[in-house]
Amino acid sequence: MINTMKGITLILFMFMCTAVYAQKPGKLTSGEMKYSAADSIVTDTENNTIHLYGKASFQDNNVSFQADNILIDKRSNKIIGTGLIVVTSAQAVKSHADAKNRILRYTIGERVVTIE
Repeated sequence: MINTMKGITLILFMFMCTAVYAQKPGKLTSGEMKYSAADSIVTDTENNTIHLYGKASFQDNNVSFQADNILIDKRSNKIIGTGLIVVTSAQAVKSHADAKNRILRYTIGERVVTIE
């Protein structure tokens, strides 16, 4: 009887300590990025995109920036910011000589932001 209880306790302990994942994580998880918008946030599940309208902000482990509007493409891991752009954190910011400071391009996981 004691051996049976030990066996049951051991099996229950093993089940409690085992992590089970129902699905594989995608390229992006909500824990890797934070975003907000003053006007609206529109999620397009068919195209796997998120549109942030009005005083939008985006942050992940590598960069942080604000723009009038931001498009997050979760399939390609590309972020495009338009309008007035403010980069508050990035390892490097690339800008073309004729840049109008109106389009920001960033790829999730990289440390470089490009402003055109």
